Order: sequence, then structure tokens, then C-alpha cells
Amino acid sequence: MLTREEHPVAWAMLLHELADAHQHLGALLAQMLAVGEAEEADFAVQLGHVLAHLNRAWHGRDDTRLDAITGEQHSERSRYPSDLPPVG
Repeated sequence: MLTREEHPVAWAMLLHELADAHQHLGALLAQMLAVGEAEEADFAVQLGHVLAHLNRAWHGRDDTRLDAITGEQHSERSRYPSDLPPVG
């Protein structure tokens, strides 16, 4: 797992993914509370966006490379992790 002290740039990228997930989930919640409903298609897109951020955070949790990831790596990291079993 990354640490701020050892890999500050990679750490910042990890926190950025989590912050984006937090922001988008908050916006989704606010929209649903204000409107009182959600269209399934929009809900799927928005929740999928949140999950993609969380998935990239998981896949990047120990990546110490400081270079930008490629488009292919971005897509791969956006997929649900096979090494993270659902809990609950």
C-alpha cells in the first residue's frame, strides 16, 4: 500500500480517485434526495462512474510509478477488482 511519505505523487493520485468518487456519490445522493426518484439509466451511469473511481483507487493502491497510465491501463483499472471480495 502506498504511503504519502514514500510515494507522494502516487499517493496524491490515489486520493484524487477517492475524492472524485466521494464527490460524485454525494452529487448522486443530493439529486436523489431533492427529486425523490432516480431514472434507472441515469442511476446506472452515475453509480458506474463512482465505481470506476473506486476501482481505479483499488488497482492503484500499490502502484509506485510516477508516469501517467495509458488509456488501456485506465480501462483495465476501471474494472471491478478480482482480488477484492464483496463484504456485507
